Amino acid sequence: MDKSINPEYENWLKKKLQFFEQKRPKNLPIGLIHGDVFFDNVLFEPNDIKAIIDFEEACDYYLIFDIAMGILGLCRVDEKIDLKKANALVRGYEEVRPLTFLEKDSLVFFIEYAAVATSCWRFWKYNIHSPSPHLSDRYEEMVRVAKEVAKFSKAYFSSIVFK
Repeated sequence: MDKSINPEYENWLKKKLQFFEQKRPKNLPIGLIHGDVFFDNVLFEPNDIKAIIDFEEACDYYLIFDIAMGILGLCRVDEKIDLKKANALVRGYEEVRPLTFLEKDSLVFFIEYAAVATSCWRFWKYNIHSPSPHLSDRYEEMVRVAKEVAKFSKAYFSSIVFK
């Protein structure tokens, strides 16, 4: 049975996952995270967040991954990360829990990682688990986002997000 497997994507994904495994910073704070902070999992009231829903991906993991996923899910305009929105999200987060130097230094890495992970989930969901011809290429959006984020210099990113 054809599962719409894409060897080019699979090779790219394998290389990215090896890169993340080799380069992932050690000794980052770990705790309970949501893991899927996208607009469809946030309920809004006028000028406020009412609730965050859908804890299917919740787990103990790097806290910075949740911020990265939030930036990916909430601070993106088309296929670009809006760094001013990312700044607002980080400032709000730091009102509750300040980020460590290592977390700040690795945030770009984790945004790229979040985009790659989301691309993988979308590929699996819409090409293997529940094939959907009209959604089968939805993973490609996150591939493009990951490639854009990989181009950020830490200095440029930090000058806007952590100002």
